[in-house]
Amino acid sequence: PYYRDIDECFRQLSREARGKLPQRDNLIYAKLIQLTALLSRSLGLTAQVTAAGEVGRNRVISEIMLYITQQYSDSELGLDTLSRLLGFTKPRLAAEFKRFTGIAISRYIALNRVQNVILRLRTQDVNILDAALECGFGSSSGFYKTFHEITGKTPSEFVKSEFERLK
Repeated sequence: PYYRDIDECFRQLSREARGKLPQRDNLIYAKLIQLTALLSRSLGLTAQVTAAGEVGRNRVISEIMLYITQQYSDSELGLDTLSRLLGFTKPRLAAEFKRFTGIAISRYIALNRVQNVILRLRTQDVNILDAALECGFGSSSGFYKTFHEITGKTPSEFVKSEFERLK
């Protein structure tokens, strides 16, 4: 059902993989996340039921992944919002998402946000904090802590290393 979207995403991924832009790795990563969500969504809708309710759960999780990929910039996006939106209890949704993806919803959201901050920093002339706020981080302290946890660098160190790499 999502073949056209999958095909287009795969074409974009293929172009990025062959490209020579300095931000290539992050663009590839972003496209892989999108492609994974689309494939999960498609497989969840077309797979045969192997266990009672399994396809339904997989479809819900793949829909959540796609929703996060598209709505990462919403600073209110989190387990509370998603559980309200889907009508699940927070513990059940958190457990199902972790079982399906291997990571917590909050971590998946943070990875999407940091990845998009990196994309903005590499492709646009934008202030670090402005990029963070555009990508859904609600505070500078939360952004700096999350960015460092994920990349191993502060945002300033990251920008400096990118500048050095481009020389």
